[in-house]
Amino acid sequence: MNPNDLLTRRVAQIRTELCDDNNTEFARRLGKSRQHVSALCSGKSKVGKQTLELLLSAFPSVSREWLYFGEGSMLTSAPASTATPAQLYADISDTFAHLAQLFSRLAVCVNKSE
Repeated sequence: MNPNDLLTRRVAQIRTELCDDNNTEFARRLGKSRQHVSALCSGKSKVGKQTLELLLSAFPSVSREWLYFGEGSMLTSAPASTATPAQLYADISDTFAHLAQLFSRLAVCVNKSE
C-alpha cells in the first residue's frame, strides 16, 4: 500500500475519533476549509509534512510516532495541552454557541411536528 494512503487513513481516523467525523469541526481545528480537509481525508490531496505538523499542533494528544509511522497508539498516554486559558475559553464558548444553535433547530423541529 502507498505510504500516502496510510497517512490519509490516519488523518481520517483523527477526524473520526476526535471530531466525531465532522468535517466542519475538523476544518475549524486545523484552520482550513471543509473542502480541503475533505480532500485530505479522501486521498484527493496528498498529506505532506506541513499538514502532519498542523495536525500535531491542533491535536496535541495525537502521538507523533503513530501519525508519521503508524506505530503505537493514536493517543499519547498523557494528553498535553498547549492551549492557553483564553484559547480554552474560546473553544468552550464556540461549543456552547454550537449547542445553542442545535437546540434552537431542535425546538423548531419539535414545534413543526406539534
